[in-house]
Amino acid sequence: MLQSFLISMFLSLLLGAFIGVQREIRQQKQEVKDLAGFRTFTLISLLGFLTGYISFELFKDSNFLIMVLFGILLLLVLSYYIVSKNKRNGVGIMTQILVLFSFFIGLLISQDYFYISVVLTVVISSILFLGQELHYFAKKLTKQEIFASLKFAIISAVILPVLPNKNYSLIDMPVVGNFFLNQSFISIDFLSKLDVFNFYHMWLMVVFVSGIGFIGYILIRILGANKGILLTGFLGGFMSSTALTTSFSIESKKNSMLVNPLAIGVIIACSTMFFRVLFEVMVLNSTLFWNLVVPLGLMGSAGFILAVVLLFKFSSKNQKIGKYQMKSPFTLGPALTFAFIFLIVSFLSKLFSLLFGDSGIYILSFISGITDVDAITISLCNLAKNGSISNSVASFGITIAAAMNTMFKAGIAYYLGKHSFFQIIFYVFSIILLVGGFTFLFI
Repeated sequence: MLQSFLISMFLSLLLGAFIGVQREIRQQKQEVKDLAGFRTFTLISLLGFLTGYISFELFKDSNFLIMVLFGILLLLVLSYYIVSKNKRNGVGIMTQILVLFSFFIGLLISQDYFYISVVLTVVISSILFLGQELHYFAKKLTKQEIFASLKFAIISAVILPVLPNKNYSLIDMPVVGNFFLNQSFISIDFLSKLDVFNFYHMWLMVVFVSGIGFIGYILIRILGANKGILLTGFLGGFMSSTALTTSFSIESKKNSMLVNPLAIGVIIACSTMFFRVLFEVMVLNSTLFWNLVVPLGLMGSAGFILAVVLLFKFSSKNQKIGKYQMKSPFTLGPALTFAFIFLIVSFLSKLFSLLFGDSGIYILSFISGITDVDAITISLCNLAKNGSISNSVASFGITIAAAMNTMFKAGIAYYLGKHSFFQIIFYVFSIILLVGGFTFLFI
């Protein structure tokens, strides 16, 4: 009990300090005085943790929480009045908002919402870090990007809530269902087991995967693709490592001087893919995450380590990577395409599982991984979550898909890239796949 309390208290201090560091750096660089810095945010987060613990664990009553929160709000109002009174140009309320966030982060930790607290802290810190760049990005927005943002808002906030959150089989479909009910070739009982058509969940996956690409696009627009091969490959891996591999392979034939840095960029992007898959699994099925964190984590880490080794090896040549041309940040076409692929893969996953057992899942993972590792990952996560397949089968299937996708990108490098470019990719990808294979054999 005491150990759990101390760990939670330390985490609240750490997350509060993480936000406080951002504000402290701003004050030191801009030479401005503010009501809160490193120490204040650390203590505010600790106060939130202690308030939650006392209110819900000791007193079992929320009155103490209300009193403390009222006191903090009163203090923030007074501080804003005093600071704004002494400044002719006015003052923002960013610090006051961050103080409230720090308090609630500590409060969430007291109720064991560790993951939410960490994610919230990372998001807040990222926004603070990219503050000026976000202002610059807003000024440089094009009409195409604004319309793309509106489209993304429509599919996530308008379409998603009205879709039915219910599993349907082929016999439940309005028109198709009558056909299957009247035929005698396939048993109705077998068809009823193919209940994988959940339109709400399917569209949620579209929003989820599209959102990753959308955020990646914004980050590249803010920071620039020419900041270095590490950033380009990393962010490109979150958007589409296959697209980046194709683009860089073609570029390697056009300019032989860029072969080495382009190859490193592909290695980083493909290594990032393993962590992107882990992130998807962590969000969709946290129990399955622990089955995959070691094999996929080691494969991704091996790629990053080899990329760093190659980076130091070729750094003496001072080669810089060219621009990575990106398409529109979001269009409905790719979203609908992914929805269709996800629907087909989900259906085939359940069908292969019923017909061939676990071996059917592995065959499908091998085939699906060639073109799209996200669709099979999401499908297997859902099947494992609802008990249709075991976690071990799902984790092995996802690993097969990720490995097959890696080999497919090596094939792209062979057919589209320069020979020396392919050689680097081949050796590194071979080591990554060997690491994954040995990990699964001995764990």
